[in-house]
Amino acid sequence: MPHFLAMRSPIFRIWVCALVSLGGVSFSRTSRSEQSTSNESRVRLVLIGDSTVRNGRGLGEDRLWGWGQVLASYFDATRIQVENRAVGGRSSRTFLTEGLWDKSLERLKPGDFVLIQFGHNDGGEKFIGNRPRASIPGNGDETVDGVVEMTGKSETVHSYGWYLRRYIAEAKAKGAMPIVLSLVPRNRWENDQVIRSTDSYVRWAREAAEQGGAPFIDLNELAATAYERLGPERVAAELFTADDWTHTTQAGAIVNASCVVAGIRDLAVGDLALYLADDPSSPAQATQRTAWRFDFGAQETSDDAVNVSATDAYDANRGYGFENAAQTTIRNVAVVTDESAGPLRSDACAADHGFYFSAAVPEGNYRVRVLEPSPQLTVKAELRRLMIDGLQRRAKRVEFTVNVRSRILPNGATVKLKPREKTDEIWSWDERLTLEFNGPGPSVAGIEVFPDLDAPTIFLTGDSIVTDQPHEPWNSWGQMLPLFFKPGIAVANYAQSGESIRSSLGARRFDKIYSLMRQGDFLLCQFG
Repeated sequence: MPHFLAMRSPIFRIWVCALVSLGGVSFSRTSRSEQSTSNESRVRLVLIGDSTVRNGRGLGEDRLWGWGQVLASYFDATRIQVENRAVGGRSSRTFLTEGLWDKSLERLKPGDFVLIQFGHNDGGEKFIGNRPRASIPGNGDETVDGVVEMTGKSETVHSYGWYLRRYIAEAKAKGAMPIVLSLVPRNRWENDQVIRSTDSYVRWAREAAEQGGAPFIDLNELAATAYERLGPERVAAELFTADDWTHTTQAGAIVNASCVVAGIRDLAVGDLALYLADDPSSPAQATQRTAWRFDFGAQETSDDAVNVSATDAYDANRGYGFENAAQTTIRNVAVVTDESAGPLRSDACAADHGFYFSAAVPEGNYRVRVLEPSPQLTVKAELRRLMIDGLQRRAKRVEFTVNVRSRILPNGATVKLKPREKTDEIWSWDERLTLEFNGPGPSVAGIEVFPDLDAPTIFLTGDSIVTDQPHEPWNSWGQMLPLFFKPGIAVANYAQSGESIRSSLGARRFDKIYSLMRQGDFLLCQFG
């Protein structure tokens, strides 16, 4: 395992294997939209909060969903990018003290929006126990000093409202518009009415918003009213699971998200409502902006996954399917007989030789989870980048992080591709994620794909020794490099055969890298 990542400084580093001089460069993180528009040219809507906004890794684990996981379907993706940076278990206090807010704040630019929802985790202990995350109840300026038992560190704890006011002030300082939401209600009833938090967290959130000069959406009231229209029996059966009165199912997340949208439409200030889609996506499509699930095989799949049968060739209108399907015989096979395994693992697609699957996704870094991989499976991504090299033991799943890219630069220019990059090497630039499954009798039950927003990126530049080689038996060290890194680290290979430093600069490959590079990333250069 390479050791240089452990020594990463607060800024990106550049390793140069041949003499190169790069100067006068401004770095900012950008990305292409689904309509070939860079993310930097789109307005960004950042969500911060707890597990009621994003549950787990945002994949609907254990049938639990946060409203932020489906919110993007209500917006026009060509004009606004929804970034769900909420983290489960965090309070208004710990989202700040753990550095999560700093990561969100650094990406804000003038014209962006921030939705702020906390409260569910702000009670409890402040310094002792295994969850010392509580803020002081209220909206005052009082403080409590103490030592956090788990870490041994001293900390000054502020009020719930104080933390909200800090988020408001710092978002405004970046030119963004913060919007405060009261916490969503739990599935708790009294006399056929949902129990609200009107005199506590709702009031404190409203007061903090008023003091900070931010719009306020009473999501607690909006969602409680929506629940009451459905009734306690239906809410319990459809919007929540039997053992959990706080976290919603996908259906519950959609109800809460629709309440958020209703609140946005009713705001008297700000223009976030102008970015709402005229024709919002269906609930099934809602999950696909933050997570893509593909269930391989012929059997019926779950509601939040897309079924992919062995005969489903890639279709640009559909946005997924098997590549080179006419040249490869792919079969639907059964792999798991245990009903508790769930529909995503009950059957698979298999072949005698390697086969390829593609899904259209926006440019960025993605965590990929391969379900029920066959023994000795090898997985390559994009243009033969090695991710998994012959599994040595049976596994229920394997994970890795892949970088997907486009030619588009923020100013509308494009990377100048060589003719072969438009034909034999098109999988490096075709605006889709392509996976190759190989090995003896390769078989896969399904894949899950979700954005890996915080993954540091290792950018590569160079010549044929580094580039992703399109054909066997040729390989480069650059396309082998991803194998040596754990999930959560992406390798983006911008090297190209026959390139010198001069021609690579002229082709705007460095411009593309600079437009994407952010704090904590790396650049490895080898020319000569």
